[in-house]
Amino acid sequence: MAAGIVPLRNLDENSKFYFLLSQMATKALSGFNSRKGKSSKFHKIVRVNSEVIGGVTYYTTFEALDPEAAYAEQTFQAKIFDRGPHGTNSSTRQWRDDVSS
Repeated sequence: MAAGIVPLRNLDENSKFYFLLSQMATKALSGFNSRKGKSSKFHKIVRVNSEVIGGVTYYTTFEALDPEAAYAEQTFQAKIFDRGPHGTNSSTRQWRDDVSS
């Protein structure tokens, strides 16, 4: 029986896992910026929920700064799918770059 979507708690900002999620959120934000003609910059991960089904899907909420609006914080969400265990080749990871703000 699947556990459903559960929050990740105590995500350490100095961990390799936080760094990995930050990289993927940055890539997703880059796609958003390209489509919208924006230049928002990744700032930090706010919250991550996960779901295990044929890999792990991370529903990541993160903040970015908008240099066109006096570096105001913006909240974004990205869906990151990881097919393998932590530390596997990053080519097995996918993200949706249809980031919502």
